[in-house]
Amino acid sequence: MDWLVQFIVWNAIVVISKTLLFFTEMLLSTPITTIASFLLGWIQPYQTLELILVIILVPVIMNGLAFWIQDNFLKKKENTPITVEEK
Repeated sequence: MDWLVQFIVWNAIVVISKTLLFFTEMLLSTPITTIASFLLGWIQPYQTLELILVIILVPVIMNGLAFWIQDNFLKKKENTPITVEEK
């Protein structure tokens, strides 16, 4: 039954994050467009490379990062304190 709780929590996280992302993109669409043009301006002559970067590479990296963060959040025990080990 733990899997059901994890599934519900994960879906709640995804819905909340997608909603926040949507409104953030709507509010900041002009600066985001400016930054994207600046970052991708050098690659525009190479359309195939641009497509690979924008459609494959960046989403794979971002989805992997999101999965890793969500997985760590779901695996954390409620009573486990977060500590930083000093070496």
